[in-house]
Amino acid sequence: SRVSNLLDVTRAKDDADRVKKLAIAVKAFNHHDKDTHDADIKSGAISIVCNVLRSCSPFFIAKSKEVQHLCKILLQLLRCNEDRARAAFCLDGSALITVLLEVIEINYRLGRKGDVKCLVLVQNVFEKLIHLARVPLTMVKRHNELLICLINYINGVTGKLAMYHSIRCIATLSEHTLNKQAVLTFPNLMASVEICARHMCEAVRQEAAKTIFHLTMATKNKTQLTHTSKSSWMDVVLTLTADRERSVQAKIYAINALSHLATENENKIVMVRHNDGFLIASLLRIASDVGLKTSSSKLSQQAAKLLGALTCRATASRIG
Repeated sequence: SRVSNLLDVTRAKDDADRVKKLAIAVKAFNHHDKDTHDADIKSGAISIVCNVLRSCSPFFIAKSKEVQHLCKILLQLLRCNEDRARAAFCLDGSALITVLLEVIEINYRLGRKGDVKCLVLVQNVFEKLIHLARVPLTMVKRHNELLICLINYINGVTGKLAMYHSIRCIATLSEHTLNKQAVLTFPNLMASVEICARHMCEAVRQEAAKTIFHLTMATKNKTQLTHTSKSSWMDVVLTLTADRERSVQAKIYAINALSHLATENENKIVMVRHNDGFLIASLLRIASDVGLKTSSSKLSQQAAKLLGALTCRATASRIG
């Protein structure tokens, strides 16, 4: 009967009737029985909600009450068991993220004229989806469309909130071992990561640094990132470590990414010679805690360890 309530929404006579039917559905799904939520999701509840949400586009502001109800239902359904939630992400995650980013962008752009409550609910749903995104991309339905959507929100003329959620989604996807090579080689995706790494918003830069950190954990990626001819990723990472205004966490991600690259012997010489020793100078500054607004012993220790890792017979004279 709960899923039937959702189907009734699709047969509503008008907007007022749809809001009324959605309010009934919100009450029906408002419980904490995980197995019951599992059964409803298996019956297609999330797919139905996604389709109704998409039908609101592009009139999300005029239909903000409907969007609020739909987000509440999604949050209730995602009280299900973890395995069922991840399966739901694989089936409907791409479509949901695409439409939720649209809602976020519209409300953020409108500022005070937007629906704050709706924006908060949408971000709460997005938070749940981000947690579920640690799955192989090949298991995600229409994953290519998802990545293209995320790239477009980063590269396009969008607000920083949609950009932040987009790069955050990429960072989470890049955590999975099976995704690291796919993310690195997907057309235009790394260019988007570079845009985020140079963005004025600290939260966006941090997620970009996290993405690079995750990607450098894969052996196949280490040489490609160090020797790539299209863009010098050493410069991108150094941007995150060298600027005094960068957050400490972003710096830690960036230095750890460099540490991953330094585990390959053929990378050490390239890294030490890069930009006439600028990497070494940056690491020495951080290791000695010179020029930082706030002291971070962990950051200094990581920089010192990296200097040690880069030292070998071929590089000793330059570092020394």
